[in-house]
Amino acid sequence: MLNTGTLPVHIRLFTLFGLGGDYTSASAAVIPADGVWHSISLGVQLADMVSVGGFDYNATFGNLPRLMIRHDADPAGGQGAGDPINGVLGFDNIKAVPEPATLGLLGLGGLLFIRRR
Repeated sequence: MLNTGTLPVHIRLFTLFGLGGDYTSASAAVIPADGVWHSISLGVQLADMVSVGGFDYNATFGNLPRLMIRHDADPAGGQGAGDPINGVLGFDNIKAVPEPATLGLLGLGGLLFIRRR
């Protein structure tokens, strides 16, 4: 991410319209206003998220229609509403990567499929 504004930006993931309610990142990735590209990573495990009206983490992440990236310095203060900010941000090379355990299960499933053939 690139922040060419005048204020630091606190980036969090926010679920929207999850079946089990809404969650946001417990910790923000702070992008300083320095005009330099920064690599960030935000997790979506239960320990990485905080409820902002969510009641069932598994229901939300089992069928998630939308995941937003937004500026929010304090998710508890605004119940995940985000904070207004004036700035210019650059986004590049956004990836959704499975956690290592999921990758292992996918690999194991592939091996079983190959063995079966």
